[in-house]
Amino acid sequence: MRTGTAQERTATLGAPILRGKYGVAAVLAWWAVLFSASLLLYWPGLRAGYFSDDLLFFFNAPPPHLFDYFATRGAAAQAYRPLEAIILTFIQQNFRFETLPIHLLSLGAHAGLCCAVLAAGRRLGLKPFENWTAGIFMLVAQVGAPAVLGNDTLSQSASAFFGGLSALFLYFVWLERAEQRVWPISKLRWLIASVAAYTISLFFKETALGFLLVAVLLAGLIAFEERAWAARLKTAVKLLLPYGAATLVYGVARLLAGGAISQSGSYQIHLGVNIVRNLAEFSLAAFGPMSTVDGAVAIAMHRTPELVLGGLGWLFVLTVMLVGICVSRRRAAAVWLLVAAVASLFPAYLLTHVSELYLYNAIPFLALALATALGGLWNRGAPGRLAAVACAGLLIGGQIHADRQKAELMAQNGRRAGVIYAGIDRYLPILPPNSQILLVNPPNRIPEYSVFLLKGFDVVDLGNLHIGPIFGRPDVRVELVEKSRARNVERRKNRLLLALDASGGVKPYE
Repeated sequence: MRTGTAQERTATLGAPILRGKYGVAAVLAWWAVLFSASLLLYWPGLRAGYFSDDLLFFFNAPPPHLFDYFATRGAAAQAYRPLEAIILTFIQQNFRFETLPIHLLSLGAHAGLCCAVLAAGRRLGLKPFENWTAGIFMLVAQVGAPAVLGNDTLSQSASAFFGGLSALFLYFVWLERAEQRVWPISKLRWLIASVAAYTISLFFKETALGFLLVAVLLAGLIAFEERAWAARLKTAVKLLLPYGAATLVYGVARLLAGGAISQSGSYQIHLGVNIVRNLAEFSLAAFGPMSTVDGAVAIAMHRTPELVLGGLGWLFVLTVMLVGICVSRRRAAAVWLLVAAVASLFPAYLLTHVSELYLYNAIPFLALALATALGGLWNRGAPGRLAAVACAGLLIGGQIHADRQKAELMAQNGRRAGVIYAGIDRYLPILPPNSQILLVNPPNRIPEYSVFLLKGFDVVDLGNLHIGPIFGRPDVRVELVEKSRARNVERRKNRLLLALDASGGVKPYE
C-alpha cells in the first residue's frame, strides 16, 4: 500500500510546481522577446533563396482547392505534409520567390517552442538560472538553423512546436491529476488540447510520430497514480486511445494519398549499428560546442587538432551533465527527459541516413535535462557553480557561432542558386521543344556537408527537376552531370551543356 499524498509522490519525479501559471499576456510578451532574439540570431539567412531540393516544394501547379493536399501525395515520396503544402502554396502564390514569410512563420514556431520549454521548466520547479539556461539552449541550438531557415522545413519547425505543445498539455493533465482536480480524464481540457496539437503535428511532418511515444511515457506516469494495476491499465488506455485514433486517421489519409509508409535508398529503415551511430551523431550535434559544419570539414580535411578539441569539448559537456544529473534532487525527472528525447526522435534514429534537422524534435527535452543537470551542480558550492557556468558558456557560445555560420552559408547558397536559375532562364526561350539542359559539375575540390557546403551545381541538385516547369518550359529537362562524363555526351541541337563561369553564372560548356 502506498503512502503520502499525490503531490508528494509526484515530487519524486522532479518536484513540479503546481501553482504559479503564466497568464496569456505574459506568454505573449515572452514570445515577442524570444521571437525578436531569434530574428537577431538568424538575421543573415532570413531571406535565403530557394536552393538544393527547395524547388521540389515550390507548388507551381497546385490543386484546385488547398485542402486537396490532404488527398494528394507529397512533393517527395516520403513527404506527405499537407499543412506545409497549404501554407507554402499560399505564400508562393502571393510572394512568388520571396522566402521571408516562410522564415518568419518558422521563427514564430521556434519562439513558441522556447516558451513551451520555459513553461515546462517553471512547472518542474526549476530555478530562474536553470530555466533560462533551458530556454536559451532551446533558442540557440544549432539544429535550429536548418529548421527555421530552410525553405522546405516549415514542416519540421511547426511539427516540433505542436508536438512540444502536445507533450506540455499532457504534462498539465498529470499535474492536475496530482492536485486531485477534475476526473475522469475524458473531461480534461488539457487532454483535448494535447491530442489536437499532436494531430496537427502529424499532418505537418511524419517525424511527429515520436511524440506518440512521449505521450505513452506521460500516460504511464499519470496511470501510475492509480492504486491498482487494473485501474492503471484502464487509465492508460483511456488516455492513449485518442492519440491512437489520431495516428490511425493520419496513417489512412497518408495511404489513400499515395504517400510512402517506409523509405527507400539512404532513408531506409534498418535495425542495426546505424541506431547507435545515429544517436551518437545526434549527441555530437546537440552537446558539442563545435559547429557540425566545422566538424565535417575537419573530418574531410583530416584536421586532427580541431577534431580533438571538439571531442574534448563534447566530452566535457557530457561529463558535466552526467555528474549534475547524479547529484541533482531531480535526477528521476532528468532521466525521464532524456528517455523522452530519444522517444521523440522515432523513427528518425532507425534510418540508414539521418540529418541533424531531425534532432530538432528532441531539443526541448534535452534543454530541460541540461538545465536540471546544471542546477544540480549549482547547489554544490563554488566548484559546482564554476563547472555549470563553464559548461553553459562553452555550449551556448559554440551553438551561437554555429547558428550564425549556418545562416550565412544558407544565404550564400540561396544567392548562388538564384544566379544559376537566372542564367538558365535566359536560355529557355531559345531552346527547341523537348530539349535537355545538362549542368556540368566541376571536379569536387571542397568538402560537402548537408545543405550548408555544396559544390558547383549541387546547389540546385534535385530542385533542377522542377526548373523547366516553374520557369515556363515544362518540356525542358534540366539535369546534372559530372565533368568526367560530359566529354562523352553526344551533342544534339536540342541538348545544351552549361558550365559555371567565374562569377557563378552559367555559360555554354566547351
